Amino acid sequence: TLGPFAVLLGLNAAGKSNFMDALRFVRDALVDGLESAVTARGGLNALLRRVPETTDEATIALELCLPGATEQAGPWQARCETTISRPPAAGPAAVSVWSRREACEVGLTAGQPDARLIVDGSVSHPTHLHAGGFVRAACTFRWPGSVSHTPPVRGIDQHFFYESDLAVLRDARPATGSDLLGEDGGHLGAILGRLGSWERERVSAYAVAITPRLVVVGASTPGGDYVAARMRLATGPVGEERHFGAESMSERTIRAVGLLTALFQPGARGWAHPTLAVDNPERAMHPMAAEVLFDALTKASA
Repeated sequence: TLGPFAVLLGLNAAGKSNFMDALRFVRDALVDGLESAVTARGGLNALLRRVPETTDEATIALELCLPGATEQAGPWQARCETTISRPPAAGPAAVSVWSRREACEVGLTAGQPDARLIVDGSVSHPTHLHAGGFVRAACTFRWPGSVSHTPPVRGIDQHFFYESDLAVLRDARPATGSDLLGEDGGHLGAILGRLGSWERERVSAYAVAITPRLVVVGASTPGGDYVAARMRLATGPVGEERHFGAESMSERTIRAVGLLTALFQPGARGWAHPTLAVDNPERAMHPMAAEVLFDALTKASA
């Protein structure tokens, strides 16, 4: 069960990254389509080789706890799953991934499901593999006494998976007017320039705790055509302050700034990204920064 703040711990090859990618796969399938999500991972053959034993199919199932429509109704539970496999020999030539089975059950946590929808073998048309498929349609239901239809998977398509690219973090990019950082750290400078005062103080305070002599981090030329990250560092015996651009920051410093920005960007505070996932958040950071990083993760999830 994932709470407001969850940490996955385990040895190498324990499956931490695979767990994260399973959630990301569902997100990608909802947004871009099932076939696109499989192709992005090297195709179905590469995807099926991620399991210990040889197999011709893979199933992903999600169990979600849903708020009740009324206090009297109590919590609801939904289970949505899909099984993908190679298309049968008689299947359409244009389809490289076969959604062999889709199922969805919705009901009160206690008792039998109030609604169940199962599709076997008929989800093969390419149009169904677009964003409208992958259980989303099957998992649309109506609360008792309500006229609105709500998909239990709503919000999964907005999950944010942060995996920074060092070259992208250092790149100066046009300001888009968006409040959202790229999942690869793109538009770091522009987002730093759009942080509110509270978010800016948080990012700078944690960055200062991680990087000695750092005074503040921010954006270069916020009103310019291209914006990058910038930091102010106290140097010399009298603490003279000097500015350093993103290209001059050490890898540890700019990765820390990128992660902190991902955590405290306005969109991560609930309205745009209900879940923010970070694989190996300690990457390229000094071990002494672990406590600071943990505190930042805890504060951002509050």
